[in-house]
Amino acid sequence: MLTPRQYRQMSKKKFLSLPENRWCCLCGARADTEDHFPPRDFFRDRVAPQGYRFPSCASCNRLKRLDEQAMSLIMHIQGHWGDLPTLREKLRAVFNNRRDVFDAIRPMKGVARKRYFRNKFGSTDVARQLGYTDMEIVEFGPPITKIFDSFCCWLGQTLYFHHNGEILHGEVFSSVLLRESFFAQEFQSLLDRLPGIADIRANSHSLHEQFFYRYNAMEGALFAIVQFGNPQFFFVIMAMSKEKTPTVSTGLESWSRSGLIGPEPRR
Repeated sequence: MLTPRQYRQMSKKKFLSLPENRWCCLCGARADTEDHFPPRDFFRDRVAPQGYRFPSCASCNRLKRLDEQAMSLIMHIQGHWGDLPTLREKLRAVFNNRRDVFDAIRPMKGVARKRYFRNKFGSTDVARQLGYTDMEIVEFGPPITKIFDSFCCWLGQTLYFHHNGEILHGEVFSSVLLRESFFAQEFQSLLDRLPGIADIRANSHSLHEQFFYRYNAMEGALFAIVQFGNPQFFFVIMAMSKEKTPTVSTGLESWSRSGLIGPEPRR
């Protein structure tokens, strides 16, 4: 039995030689590389949590690269961490590689910002008392929504693999909830049904202030609420095997749905 330290220091070749890591955790092709998910760029100094290293194929890694770059910028903005040079570097990368995404990120200013607080909280004073007025409120255009959908799909697949020990052949349902939802009774009721609390660490140091989620894993299904940093929003994830996926999605009409993904289980 490997210790967490031994597993963390294992070479990529040794990691991929383990029986559970022979196949890409996303598409099921032969794994020829490794993937850190959430990406290391999401974390200060690229210090990612241990245990979130996954078998992958070069094709899936390539497919995710630019969307992960854009998500890293979004997480940096909404999580309120990092320094100005790092933010400029991320902005430059997204400007060069995903101009559509760059143009779709719009900080809310002036009258629009005050109107936002008034609509959500009744007044700017109430928002200030709750600690919201110090946050950068950002509006996102349609290209960001597509990236959110892809990111939630990958998040659902990797967390399913992490907690269930198998590649998902099924669907991922996802929803993005704004921070103010945290105080709603429905949100608190949902949290009560997620008893698992992920232990997010790197070199024995907690990374909960950067990445945290509650979950419930069972045969053929994984449910989770995920946050990064000091969030403007939460990701709600349901990853379900083909057998567990509901045929009628009543109550899930506003959720993003991946469609059938992942390989047929190997017998």
